[in-house]
Amino acid sequence: FIASWYVQRPTKSYSSAIVFKDYFDVMFRDRDYSPKQIIALTQIFRSIDDYWNNKDEVKTDKDLSRGKSVLRYHHLYALSIVMCCFNNVAFSMVPNPDIVYTLLSNNNLLDEIIDLSYEILTSALKTARDESVDALKDDANSNLMNFFVMNWLKNLDSIRAINKSARAVIAAGKMFKKDFFDVCYRVLYMPNMFINRLPVGGELKDS
Repeated sequence: FIASWYVQRPTKSYSSAIVFKDYFDVMFRDRDYSPKQIIALTQIFRSIDDYWNNKDEVKTDKDLSRGKSVLRYHHLYALSIVMCCFNNVAFSMVPNPDIVYTLLSNNNLLDEIIDLSYEILTSALKTARDESVDALKDDANSNLMNFFVMNWLKNLDSIRAINKSARAVIAAGKMFKKDFFDVCYRVLYMPNMFINRLPVGGELKDS
C-alpha cells in the first residue's frame, strides 16, 4: 500500500514483485518512513479491507467482485485524494497518513470517509464501464474490446478517472450534504502535512 499512498500508483499495487522491481529505489532508498506513519497506513488499509468484506454491493457487482483484491488499493488512493480535496491542495500532494488516521479517528469520521472514497471509486469505475459499452454500441464493427476491470485497474486512466470523480462527488456533496462537508472541511484541515508524491515518471498531466 506504500505504492498507492506515497507513489500514487495503485495501478502497480496488485503485484509486490512489480512494485519492488519498478519502484524499490524511489520508495525505499534514502527514505525514512516513521513507524507511526506505517502503522497508521496499515490501520486505514485494514479498515478499507473490512469495508470490502462486508459490502453487499461487492458480492452482486461482477466487476467489484472480480477486482476486489486490486480495487482496495485504488480505494486507499481515493481516500488520500479526499483529504487533498478537504485541504484544497493539488492531487499530486500526499497527506501524512499518521495525521489522517488521527483526525479521522478522533472525529469519528473514518467510516464516513471510507464510504465517501468508495463512492468516488465506484463512480469512476461505473462511468468507465458505461463509456466502454456506449463506445461498442456506437461502432459494433470496431476493434474495441469489452470492458475488463483488471485492465482498467492497471491503467493510469483509472487514476485519472478517480481524480475526476473526486472533484464531481465533492462538488455535489457541498451542495446536497452541506452540513457534513462543512464539518469535514473544518476538522480534517491539516496544513503543512502534505509532501510531493514520490517521482516515478509517467506523470499524470491532469492530476
